[in-house]
Amino acid sequence: MGVKMEFDAIFDNTQSPTFRYSLKRIWDSNLKKATVIMLNPSIANVLKNDLSINRCLNFCIDNNYGSLEVVNLFAFIETDSKKLSAKPEFIGCENNKYIQGAVESANTIIVAWGSDKEYRSRKKQVWNQILNNKTVYYFEDNSSRTLPVHISRLANGFYLKEYRPTFLSDQREKP
Repeated sequence: MGVKMEFDAIFDNTQSPTFRYSLKRIWDSNLKKATVIMLNPSIANVLKNDLSINRCLNFCIDNNYGSLEVVNLFAFIETDSKKLSAKPEFIGCENNKYIQGAVESANTIIVAWGSDKEYRSRKKQVWNQILNNKTVYYFEDNSSRTLPVHISRLANGFYLKEYRPTFLSDQREKP
C-alpha cells in the first residue's frame, strides 16, 4: 500500500525568504487535520523537515490524523529563538491571516510555542484575536516544565491535554 504525501510551504516573496507563514504535510485528506502553533520557523521548508516538524508529523500519524499544518507566532525564520523579540518586523505582515486560516480549517488546534512566561503580549494577541472561544490543546509529557512545552523539548510518550493559558490572568506585561 503506497501513501502519497503532499508537501507545501508558504514564504514571503523575496529572493531569499525571511518569513515562513505556513508549512503543510498531507497524507490522507479523508482524516482529521491538526494545526500546531509554534514560536517561529527554523530550517524546515517545502521539502525538508526539522526535528520539530518530524515530531509533529509522527504524533499526527500515530494518532490517526491525515494532515498537519504548522504556523508560528513569529513568521521570521531564525534557528536561535533567543534572537527574536515581540516586534512587528519579526511577526510578519501576513502572519495572522495564515494563523487564522490554519485554525479555521483544523479539527485539532495545538500550541507548542514554549513557556507562557515568554512573549506574553504576542500570545495574548493571537489568543484574543484568533484562538478565543476555541478548544486548544498542548503536548503534555508529565514533566515539571512550564507549559506549554515546545515539541522539541518533550519526553517521549507525550499526549494532548486541553490548554488554559496563564498569560490571560497574569497582570505583568512582559514582551
